[in-house]
Amino acid sequence: MHAQRHIANPLGLLLSRFHRMATLSAPAAAMSALAVFLTLIAPDPAHAGGLYLVEATASIERGNAIDDQGGPGAVFEYIGKRFKPTALYGNPTRRQVFLIVDLPSDADMAELMFILTRTSGTEPKFTPLMSPELLGKAIMNARKAPIPQ
Repeated sequence: MHAQRHIANPLGLLLSRFHRMATLSAPAAAMSALAVFLTLIAPDPAHAGGLYLVEATASIERGNAIDDQGGPGAVFEYIGKRFKPTALYGNPTRRQVFLIVDLPSDADMAELMFILTRTSGTEPKFTPLMSPELLGKAIMNARKAPIPQ
């Protein structure tokens, strides 16, 4: 989920800009309107981040290689210091870990993804988490949408 700059009606803004540009019948002007629109809705680089459940499962080959080199302790220590997970659990039935971590930016998410991918040999799964209060607010806001019956 990305924080976006507030625009009351971004589609209306885009259409009004295209309508104005169409009267000029200039493709370059229409592309300028599109560029302005995309700039307005672009993800904020100072993205507020969020809380995630991160699941990483090592392939058999990577798990064996990690075990042969002394285990995953060093990488878990690094992840603990760098990302400060609020929880870290292992699955006793497979080479799988679960972390709950607050990632302040998309760059932090990408960094953790690369570390876990390189370590495990598989792609980790990131599941966004939200408090019951925020979830309730989202549900109440969604109920305001004009959804057809």
